Amino acid sequence: MGLTRIEIRDTVKHCTYKPGYTLCIAELTDDWITVDLIIPRIDDSWKVGETLALTYSWKIDRHTIQTVSDLLQAIRNVTLLQFETHEMDEWFWYKGQRLTPVHED
Repeated sequence: MGLTRIEIRDTVKHCTYKPGYTLCIAELTDDWITVDLIIPRIDDSWKVGETLALTYSWKIDRHTIQTVSDLLQAIRNVTLLQFETHEMDEWFWYKGQRLTPVHED
């Protein structure tokens, strides 16, 4: 059967990450859970010395979520890990060049 909408919302409501960051449900359908990671202030890798506010959104296939543990693992592996990998790709440089292309679409 999986988790109900109330159980999903309640689980995410009790999740925390870094100070000032917020995890929330942006959209919840029969098929998808869209989790937002809201960051009020983060260093801008394109404009050194400047900061910006960001919201990262990721979709999780609701059919893969049967338990609270499944949801927590999905948030960790889909939302947080992809966010941190993206940040690493933006900030990891060699001889003044970004090693992984980001935002080139």
